[in-house]
Amino acid sequence: MIANSIHKIMLVTNEAADARAAERSALHLANRTDAVVLLVDSVRMPLSLPRVPSITTELMLEAAIDSKQAYLNTVAARFRKHGIEVETEVLRGPRTSESISNRATTSNCDLVIRYAKGGQSRTQRRFGQTARNLIRVCPCPVLFVDQREVPAEAKILACIHAEHSSLENQAILDAARRLAKFDDRLHALYCWDFSPSLYLTQYIDEGLLEQTNEDAESQCEQIFDTLQEKYDLSDFSNRFAIEMGDPQKVIPAHAKEHDVDVVVMSNAALNHPLGRLMGSTIESVIDKLHCALLVTKPHGFESPLSPTSPATASVTSFTGCVND
Repeated sequence: MIANSIHKIMLVTNEAADARAAERSALHLANRTDAVVLLVDSVRMPLSLPRVPSITTELMLEAAIDSKQAYLNTVAARFRKHGIEVETEVLRGPRTSESISNRATTSNCDLVIRYAKGGQSRTQRRFGQTARNLIRVCPCPVLFVDQREVPAEAKILACIHAEHSSLENQAILDAARRLAKFDDRLHALYCWDFSPSLYLTQYIDEGLLEQTNEDAESQCEQIFDTLQEKYDLSDFSNRFAIEMGDPQKVIPAHAKEHDVDVVVMSNAALNHPLGRLMGSTIESVIDKLHCALLVTKPHGFESPLSPTSPATASVTSFTGCVND
């Protein structure tokens, strides 16, 4: 059995969202790890405020908070029946992702668990905008759960790559270990793609192209062997695969074929030349997965948000509370 290193879990839930699978997933994990659970929902405030709040807006704000708190109390009662220590809080701020990220920082959470998309989201994609923003800015790993709950003995797939820094790959492997109950539920995947072969066909003959692809495959296999030597993968045993192809196709297909419960990926490089907070690979993969996604942060990652961000400031006007 893998040693526990999850002590506090933030569960982001919402009665109007399809969050039941996320709630059950958090319950399974908290039961196993004895973690404290911080149950939160959020009320999204407007960025621009009227000078004089009306009685109507005050009543709307109070009603929204009371409704969300009542639902949190209901969920908390289910957790307490299992002997789990629970705290509840309704967050307030103009940006839900910032409120969640800042609270995760100030509460020293080891993991955030959230549904992938809210019931009122306007996007047709699997992940809503708030989820995508959390991938970019949340300081700790975030587990996104859709319709399928993460079981107590989940099968975990860690996706590492030679182009990742050691800080990224190690964070992915560490996060996978924390989530798995037993070593034999841990799997790893190294996916490589020789993209130049797509346009080399215009310039070289078939024989030379075949030789070029073989050389590329040989080099990637050497890199694969180096990765296995570089990281401690003893608890992954022989469950470490190498596959050639486009990651946005290979990773979802591999996860589905092997009935994976959670795919683990890193959000972005620490020193991306364009300063991106979400890498192109994960951005192209997330909507194609048929299982939960755990997004890690490279060791040393610092959120661009501050716990004192205006997003967490208390305000007195309210015009809506849509969570996507």
